[in-house]
Amino acid sequence: MTDSSRPTTPPDASATQRTPAAWVFALIVAAGLLARLVQFAQRRPLFIDDIQLMLNIVARGYRDLLRPLALEQSAPALFLWTQRSIVRLFGVSDVTFTMLSLAVGIAVLPFAWLIARRITDRVTAMLAVAMLSISPPLIYYATSSKQYETDVFVAVVLAWLGLRVLDAPERSSRWLAAIGGGVVALTLSMPALFVLGGVWFAWAFCRPIRDGVRGRMLLVVSGALWAATFGTMYLTMYSAVSRNEYMRRFWHGQYLSSQPTLGRAARYLGRLHMALYDVGSSVPWLLVALLSVLLVIGLVALLRERRLSVVALLVIPLLLAVAASALGQWILLTRFMLYSAPFVALLVAHGVTTVARLVASAPRTRDAMVLVGGLAVLALPARYELWVLRNPSNVEASPELVSSFLRHARAGEPVYVYARAVPLWTYYSTDWTHPDTSRVQRLLRNAIEIGPGSGNGKSRGRPVQHEGFERRFPFRGSEELVGIATGMEHTGMTSDPAPDPGWAENEAERIRAVASPTAWVAFAHYDPLPLQQLQSALQRLGGRVAFSEVQPGVALFQYRFAATDSSLARRATD
Repeated sequence: MTDSSRPTTPPDASATQRTPAAWVFALIVAAGLLARLVQFAQRRPLFIDDIQLMLNIVARGYRDLLRPLALEQSAPALFLWTQRSIVRLFGVSDVTFTMLSLAVGIAVLPFAWLIARRITDRVTAMLAVAMLSISPPLIYYATSSKQYETDVFVAVVLAWLGLRVLDAPERSSRWLAAIGGGVVALTLSMPALFVLGGVWFAWAFCRPIRDGVRGRMLLVVSGALWAATFGTMYLTMYSAVSRNEYMRRFWHGQYLSSQPTLGRAARYLGRLHMALYDVGSSVPWLLVALLSVLLVIGLVALLRERRLSVVALLVIPLLLAVAASALGQWILLTRFMLYSAPFVALLVAHGVTTVARLVASAPRTRDAMVLVGGLAVLALPARYELWVLRNPSNVEASPELVSSFLRHARAGEPVYVYARAVPLWTYYSTDWTHPDTSRVQRLLRNAIEIGPGSGNGKSRGRPVQHEGFERRFPFRGSEELVGIATGMEHTGMTSDPAPDPGWAENEAERIRAVASPTAWVAFAHYDPLPLQQLQSALQRLGGRVAFSEVQPGVALFQYRFAATDSSLARRATD
């Protein structure tokens, strides 16, 4: 099956009028735009993964951002440079770090409309855009500081550029824009490689391109340029993380290749729809079945219309990700597959309108069926997103923790920072209008030294004895103690059951040694057990809680000791 000529012409050219269904879907799109703005205004605190990336950006110059990042982070060069430029222009804050994601998250919708209208009719295109507009993952990552929303934007732009070439393969300007845009995209988005694979095969399946000498030459040139660009990015920026032993352990069990049975592999592949409809919990099986059936119907309809180029453009980016996961190189989790949401939405929307055309011949009946079918697939994400906006999450109240410490702690009181909390503490305790760069660099260096993931390393395999006493530094007229790793490694699938023996006693001694006679203890991104063990150890050393504040994901305590134990103090300075 091959395409003969203009493969992007809508199959039902008569279905271009503005119908009631199109107006309803347009209102839903507007609601989705509003949801993004409301979530941005709510100013959700950055998660630890966002902060670890942002600390790399603020602590490095443009040239240094071309080297492998610290704290087990990885991101494309142009994305890092763009975020660095925004920081230089507008300063360091949660708002500035999420501006890029908001901007591209909004821009995704009109570009999705452009590619949908080149593939299908107006109502189907509007339904696809409506699905994207209220997609919970797309709304959530529109206020993230990481690159996932940018991946979606890059995907729709590349698809649009690829379709423009299919529409007019004789125009050199379109080839130049698409090939050059692909090179730039590979420096801005990792999964751009998968999308460009779909674009390349879409061109190869188009007979006017494939049968001409010029077309074949441009296929070779584009493939070579894109492969060379990605190879350069991989060798300079990504390979260190892909070979990192900690990251391999962290994601073990999350690849298609690591699924032990065919049944588990099938369930794992069922996650592909989550890029569009992840609602934070198990999606009802009936909705999963409905989406799957509609996606298959949309795919078969495109194949029956002999539009293989369009099928390649929409499907091959997903198949390449599955292949990469089978090789242990890509993870089919929501955020990593977010780029595929526009393609899934288009296939599902095309399935809805195909069913309506098969069942009903009268235009009004067909339009009513499209409206009902569209609302059926939109109902759950719309309901979930409305609940999220009414109940904004605060997974880790790190700004509140630091603010509370600065309000209540007196000058001269030391503070102990739990190992996993060091990146969060560094970011939110720094006055970024006049940053103490030496302190920031020192804390970053300690976060790296205490183990992967800022203290998320595996067990030492031995008791902790007199460890980390040198990790005490000047801060607000007293000292700042950087915690050591607990030995409780958390991965994507498992975690060690308890801290290493002696960890809590070791940290309690460190805190007791610097108490004056009070000391603060700051926890974030933590499990209850290490905090409980440390509190018990502090009580055994005579510590009593004088102040406490616990909020989602964070805890702050002030401990008061009866007297200073000089022997412990001397031990801390040995």
